Amino acid sequence: MLNLSMRILKLIVLFFGLYSLPMWSQKDEDSLSIREKTIPFFNLDTTQFVKNDISTLNSFSLRDLREIPGYVEIITQDEIQAMGAKDVIEVLNMISGISLGRDVEDGVGVGLRGLWAQEGKVLVMVNGNPVNDLDYGTYNLGGRMPTSFIQRIEVTLGTGSVKYGGTAALGVINIVLKDRQERMGTWVNVDYSASEGYTSRKSLSMAGNYVLENNYQLAIHLNTTNSLRSTALQPYGRGKQLSWGDSSQVDCNNFFISLKKNRLTSTVFISDFQYNISDQQNSVMMSHFGGDIKWDKKLFKNSQLSLHTQYIDQLPWLDINTSDSSLMNTNTHSNKLIQTAWISTRVNAKFSIDYGIQGYHQISKIIMRGMSFEYNGKSSVHVYDAAAFAEGVYRSKIGVFNFGGRVEYNTFTHLLFAPRVSYSKIIGAIYLKAMYVESYKIPTIQNMNLQYDDDLVHETIRVFDFSIGTNWGVKHSGEICFFHNAISQPIVYVYDPAQGIDNYMNQAFCGTSGGGFKYYYKDQKTVVKLSGHIYRRLNNSNLSQIESITDSKVYLGMPNQRYTIQMSRAWVKGTRLQVAGIYQSSFHQRQFNMEWEEPNQYMINLGLQKTFLKNENLEFRLSLSNIFNQRFIVGAATDTDLNVMPLFCRQINFSLQYRMI
Repeated sequence: MLNLSMRILKLIVLFFGLYSLPMWSQKDEDSLSIREKTIPFFNLDTTQFVKNDISTLNSFSLRDLREIPGYVEIITQDEIQAMGAKDVIEVLNMISGISLGRDVEDGVGVGLRGLWAQEGKVLVMVNGNPVNDLDYGTYNLGGRMPTSFIQRIEVTLGTGSVKYGGTAALGVINIVLKDRQERMGTWVNVDYSASEGYTSRKSLSMAGNYVLENNYQLAIHLNTTNSLRSTALQPYGRGKQLSWGDSSQVDCNNFFISLKKNRLTSTVFISDFQYNISDQQNSVMMSHFGGDIKWDKKLFKNSQLSLHTQYIDQLPWLDINTSDSSLMNTNTHSNKLIQTAWISTRVNAKFSIDYGIQGYHQISKIIMRGMSFEYNGKSSVHVYDAAAFAEGVYRSKIGVFNFGGRVEYNTFTHLLFAPRVSYSKIIGAIYLKAMYVESYKIPTIQNMNLQYDDDLVHETIRVFDFSIGTNWGVKHSGEICFFHNAISQPIVYVYDPAQGIDNYMNQAFCGTSGGGFKYYYKDQKTVVKLSGHIYRRLNNSNLSQIESITDSKVYLGMPNQRYTIQMSRAWVKGTRLQVAGIYQSSFHQRQFNMEWEEPNQYMINLGLQKTFLKNENLEFRLSLSNIFNQRFIVGAATDTDLNVMPLFCRQINFSLQYRMI
């Protein structure tokens, strides 16, 4: 764990820097930056604008969601409440294009559109600041981030590398906190959940939004959560009943603070996360400290400069044997400094361009007691990365053309290039979007450390996406999409049980193709959201470690169909009833060449939301998750000793939030 005094010192330094930097720019209402607008409840109105300084939508110039390249999901605060979701993992589970699966050290990662995205293929951010661990590139879901003070979650699929580089090959997930409220004040939220006779979750969150002297805006978020997770494994097929009775503690503490003055913003995010692996008698702890300073400056009438400095300090994976701490205590201490500068220019009414540079320096030092370990003969490793990116938008009568790319040099991969082109056209109430993008996944430090034969290379991902959508009337909207994903030389985890050795290697090829849909209905009292995704594995895929032997259409642990539904109905004044459901098809699992099929899974959640007092300052939420207590589990993406584990059981949750104006 990081020394508390060091964290406090870093926090003081960051905020001292904020106050000491000159305030060169003043508030300018004519800036290219547009104000954040509240997205209506469940109505993903494609004409809504999204604030570009924290958005993951990968274009600084585009303003209309109908013109944004690729598949975009914006999960609003009201949608999150309607799901009854208490944690980010529960929100992501309700997105049809996302599947959950076993990841590093019994963690839970994601798959996107039929492709496993573990270990650095999906970038996770909090208010635009990356929170993936610096060793494997993962973000361990479950118990990490409560939903109490989340404004929205932005999810983009297949478009991340142009803006963010080789850690966003398959997509980006950005968690946006409520730090720009219409009303100032302090919020307190208490959550309590119970399941299967066990206390499964306790959470206390506090947040505040204030205006200080000299027009400084201060936002604070503080959360502590204690919950249970199941670590019961199911060895060799379906021979063991999975139970939450084998659960162990998960503890997480989050602290976020932001200070803003005009165009200068400074933030600090601290997160400590610990969970136990009871059947393996060890505990895993992770510690994250992140801070950033961002400054915007209007250069000319039609140009804006943005400078962004980010610093990350982590103990990514502290693995401790709980029965004998002298046996195993392994970890790395990692630091990363990221510098980004870009310019947004509106050349004329038809053409705009964004361009910039980015670089980072990462240091990881091996810390291990009880055995010797070295990385390429050294106890530490330095990773350098430099990139330049540009993206232009041309508007004409025949449509909007978006084109750009990123050139990147990395210590592990040398020179890389990621191009992207897209086209969109709005015809009355109908819109069309098409996109082709090439991205890449740079090997992480642990990928390189455990590479099989010292010849590991980067992955190349090619994505084609087409969608058509419409709004009919004022109550209905919908979208249908088709996609084709192909990965050359995917990096795959391989485990040899005979020798007890794990490593990473490149395999030949994998990919998926399929489609999805979204439908929205909204009137004064009722909102409905339907979504679904279906995929099929490409015929020329060749990945012996993750492919199903008996079904050539799917990969291990990955359901090839997922559907979700969310409904909300206003009842009496201040009261809303909510229903959410999810269905996913069966999936295959293999352990030591023994393969079986897990059955179809479904889950239904119910919720009740009630506000009190004159200004609706008091809010009460009651939810029942997985009301039929169905067997909802996740599987492993590789043929290893890891296997399926329980994920969601029946839970009853009480939540109370009070806002002091």
